[in-house]
Amino acid sequence: MPTTPSQPQSREKPPVQGEESRKLERFSLKLPARVSVLKPGNQTLHLMTENISAGGAFFPTRTPLCAGMPVLVELTLQCESGRGDASRVKVKGKVLRSQPDGMAVCFERRVQMLTR
Repeated sequence: MPTTPSQPQSREKPPVQGEESRKLERFSLKLPARVSVLKPGNQTLHLMTENISAGGAFFPTRTPLCAGMPVLVELTLQCESGRGDASRVKVKGKVLRSQPDGMAVCFERRVQMLTR
């Protein structure tokens, strides 16, 4: 009887029930942000991040944008000492999830660092 090569077994543990599986580490970090819609009307929201990773962020808001909406996110990073110029990070993305208390935005890969 012919045998077929066995598939390598995954060594990753399955996620615990109720635990979200994430590919990137997420940090609880409150950063001021401007989230602008990249469609006609160009609505802009001034928000704070609740948590952030290299791939996206969650923004608490009572007026979340619709899922799938393309956005430009501008985050403000202040120097640790509080003195000196703040830096801004601009990144395009889209609203991945919209819920009554906020929205999750998935970032594209291109990130632009700017000084004020």
